[in-house]
Amino acid sequence: MLRYSSFCVFQPYKSASTFLEAFFRGHSSESLLAYEKHGSLPCKEAGVKYIITVRDPIDLYLSQYCYGLEGRSGLRNTIEAKTEMDVYGDGLNGFDRWLSYLNSPEICSALPEYSPFFSRDGFATWRFMMLATFEYKLPEPAIDVFLRFERLREDLSNLVSDVLPNSILSVPAALLWIENAPRLNYSRFDLQRSAAMISKKTLSKIIERDRRLFDFYPESKARCIDALQVQIGSEIPVAKLITKTAGT
Repeated sequence: MLRYSSFCVFQPYKSASTFLEAFFRGHSSESLLAYEKHGSLPCKEAGVKYIITVRDPIDLYLSQYCYGLEGRSGLRNTIEAKTEMDVYGDGLNGFDRWLSYLNSPEICSALPEYSPFFSRDGFATWRFMMLATFEYKLPEPAIDVFLRFERLREDLSNLVSDVLPNSILSVPAALLWIENAPRLNYSRFDLQRSAAMISKKTLSKIIERDRRLFDFYPESKARCIDALQVQIGSEIPVAKLITKTAGT
């Protein structure tokens, strides 16, 4: 969470938070008032524009898993410190088992803070809604601008030009940075993601439990449902399900 005087940028996990932080730290004309990476806020303030990124749920889960495979994930550290579960030991072949675990009641042993919301939202949706609904104080997201991960450079450029021009040091310089800045903080396992598979049982569970996140991606939800119906066998290649992205 990057809090400036006139706007606030939430940073959901594995949703270009590092890219956005680098951008605003370098191009905002306003002083940074508060900062907590991935942090939430308990209430919405009048006169402040709230901004958040959103990402295809299946792609988000896969990115989080790949990050954990590298040992850089706080989630992995928490699971291994608080439980005896080994859900990262099988490499990309273990994606389905990891995903099933995240959306089973067992995850609450590692993350008791998730327990009050487990029956309502899937893991990815819970993390997103903690930010977008101001720690579940509001029934639905109360965000002014949603930036889609899959078209982040375009959406961020529009934000700078149309919504925050008075909060940017130089709009032309900012747009140039957005166009040319390299992708940041991605996992080397992302380059091997085509090997990941998901079982039909787990996919069906995710479609239901993360339905509020899928509301932002009806085309992705339709693609997942179609795959359940037409794919032969009990497993589906994850690459067939995710929304194409340029990445950041």
